[in-house]
Amino acid sequence: MDYNYTTTRIISKFDITKYVYKGLVIPSSTKRTEYTILDIDNNYITLKGKQTKKYEIPLNGIVEAYSNKLWEGGQKNGFDPYNAAIAKYIFKCLHSTKK
Repeated sequence: MDYNYTTTRIISKFDITKYVYKGLVIPSSTKRTEYTILDIDNNYITLKGKQTKKYEIPLNGIVEAYSNKLWEGGQKNGFDPYNAAIAKYIFKCLHSTKK
């Protein structure tokens, strides 16, 4: 199915695995740090920040962060900063490839 990403706030795990790959370095949504993708599978992304330990981020959280545009505000705690960074990266990828 072809989505209009300008009006649709829905992505799938497929979209995540299409644009995010092992070795990719993604800036945080505030651009204060960056995260390196260590691994990705059908359910999780494993990443590490410059000054943080390794974390397994559920893909469902990234889907939700994209839907809520979490990078624009509302980050509370937990995986929010990671979800927001990855969702923002995917948002930029999708909007840079629109026709």
